[in-house]
Amino acid sequence: MRARYTDDFRYAYSVAPETIQKIVDKQIHLLLNNFRHPSLQSHLWPPHGPGRYQARINKQWRFYYYLDGDIYIIYWLQKHPK
Repeated sequence: MRARYTDDFRYAYSVAPETIQKIVDKQIHLLLNNFRHPSLQSHLWPPHGPGRYQARINKQWRFYYYLDGDIYIIYWLQKHPK
């Protein structure tokens, strides 16, 4: 699998703390190799629309993605709203 990043994600990544960026890189690597990896806790996220997923970076941060064929479109990164 491959990943493609939206401009929105790239912006959110660029303003995230460097420590978070490093963890994001690691978690996306896990996603590309095993989307069921337990540390991702990846699941459907209906508030963003059908076929959209949320994956865990750490307790405070999440990234959001969907599939387009065999490409993960990673479109957003933010602190967890709770």
